[in-house]
Amino acid sequence: MLKLRKLLSACFGFFSLIFAMAAVSIASLLLHSAGPRTAQPAAHIGTAAGIALYILARVFVAAPFVLSALNGMAWFAIVRARASARAWALAASTALIVVALPLCAVAAMQYLHATPGSHASNAVFAVILLATGVLGFVAFGRRLAVAHGAMSVKPARLAGDGTSGLGDKLTWLVASIGYYLCQQVWLHWAEHRGLYIPRGAGVWIALVAAIFIATTVHELGHAGAGLAVGMKLRAFIVGPFQWRIRDGRWKFQFQPAQLLAAGGAAGLAPTDPNQSKWCEVVMVAAGPLGSLLVAGFGMVVALAAPGSSYARAWEFFAFLATFGLISFVSNLMPVAPNSLYSDGARIYQLLFGGCWADLRRAFATASSASVTSTRPRDYDLAPIRRALVSFAQGRQALLLRLQAIAHFFDNGNFAQAAAELREAESICEASVPDVPAELCPAFVFHSAFLCHDAAAARRWWKLMESKKLAFRGVDYWLARSALLWIENRLDEADRAWEKASAIAEKLPSAGVYEYDRYRCFRLGLALQHSLAWNRVNPAIAVAVPA
Repeated sequence: MLKLRKLLSACFGFFSLIFAMAAVSIASLLLHSAGPRTAQPAAHIGTAAGIALYILARVFVAAPFVLSALNGMAWFAIVRARASARAWALAASTALIVVALPLCAVAAMQYLHATPGSHASNAVFAVILLATGVLGFVAFGRRLAVAHGAMSVKPARLAGDGTSGLGDKLTWLVASIGYYLCQQVWLHWAEHRGLYIPRGAGVWIALVAAIFIATTVHELGHAGAGLAVGMKLRAFIVGPFQWRIRDGRWKFQFQPAQLLAAGGAAGLAPTDPNQSKWCEVVMVAAGPLGSLLVAGFGMVVALAAPGSSYARAWEFFAFLATFGLISFVSNLMPVAPNSLYSDGARIYQLLFGGCWADLRRAFATASSASVTSTRPRDYDLAPIRRALVSFAQGRQALLLRLQAIAHFFDNGNFAQAAAELREAESICEASVPDVPAELCPAFVFHSAFLCHDAAAARRWWKLMESKKLAFRGVDYWLARSALLWIENRLDEADRAWEKASAIAEKLPSAGVYEYDRYRCFRLGLALQHSLAWNRVNPAIAVAVPA
């Protein structure tokens, strides 16, 4: 249900944007049509049909404004885990159903009285609206369906990071005004050249495709520049399409909850954790540069559309130019929406220091372990400790604590690793209630192996199962083996350990995979001790502490 709520949250945000653009277009048409009018015959106004048509016309004009506001508030309340989230979600769902039903009826009438298939795109859009509204009632119909903490808590803004709340709002304002102005310029240009003006759901398809392409090129800019300065690509994400290296191999995953997400990411690991900051500046700046290239390409092709064979597709290239330009400007502004730093904020901190520098150093060292011989035991704890002073809560703090756990475990200091585990669990309770599924195996393994806490290990295991972990690699089988071991299901634990060991032996020779083999070795020793003890003392079958 949590994944469905996340998907619906993205849908509400997407529909808010769509209806806002429709509202802007209607407002623009009303402004253009305003002016001296000749007197109109009013004989029909007094009839019931005339009054109904008059009211429907006014409702049609007002609907995009209302729908944009309702969907926007639903998205905002869900993301911020507000107490009003359920009410706003139900209001938005009701509005979508109310609008979708007559649209479906109109599409059906048009299909019966016009050329079959000519209105298919409008019918599809109406069905999507209806389905979203129905699913909204399914996900948010039960009271307390959205509770406080359903989404990760946004950490407090850090002093000296180059961002501000005003800057975040200003960026959204600049992007919104920029979109409106660009679209008005393009529409005015197209009308004066007699170009076809698209209508209906086809416009939204072109819009989504343009956003997807602009995002892809932006992330390719990061990836290409990173590879050029000696980094290794470990992940590439565009909306719901996600490619990651898992256990030494590329794996593809489709995330429906990110279907309408406009963002992306390129995960790059430095082959030298002490590489020059200028290498990362180049890598970060290449993303906005890619967006600028998309804007230039879209503008050139759109301007050449009149009289060409692709003249009817001019708006798609205009969208590319618009979103490429908006992406370029907004990404260079130093902002931190949803606790994630923009490219501009990252460049600012790389050049002028700040709290993010220590976080970057810690994460760079950890990521380099996947492509070099550096192991967790080689991590420098100093930047991790300094980063934890600024990033005491939230997702970043949790990842830092997991790095510290791996460092102490790899050095055989299990007591300190257990202490770091308790700190990580407290962070989850305070500020990261929605722990990603891929982090759950680490909590299962360490709860069982370090703390000998079968109840805690089982709780983490159930959480992982509820989130439906997509990839079952060495982490999964080590976690399963450790859980079964601490629950004294030794034969099952041994079989799970054999699967983990078989996978670990095939992993590359990088430091992080050597650490996986080391964990297999330590758990194997504990498991063998328990099996030997149970054979000698079958009446006292307990798991022997590691």
